[in-house]
Amino acid sequence: MTSKHHQAIHISAQFAVDELKNYLRDKESFPWALSVLKQLDFIILHARNGIDPAEKLEGRPFNFGIIASRNLASPEELILQDKLYQVSQLLIKLHTTS
Repeated sequence: MTSKHHQAIHISAQFAVDELKNYLRDKESFPWALSVLKQLDFIILHARNGIDPAEKLEGRPFNFGIIASRNLASPEELILQDKLYQVSQLLIKLHTTS
């Protein structure tokens, strides 16, 4: 059974995936985006099943936020940046409320 926190992470990560795919639709392929998408898909898979995605990493951190911050800097990329930030904050919240 999933908790409200896991469900919020799942939904937030899915919104971020959708926004990233929308962002990439009009652009050439970006290698960094594949890494971010894989991490978000991993988060969605585990959060949807009520599992803390970070626990499945066995101590390794997610780095999608760092990757995105290095590659998304223009004003039109703020929506995508915000969605990724929301995922990060929900993951942090999951650990502070557990």
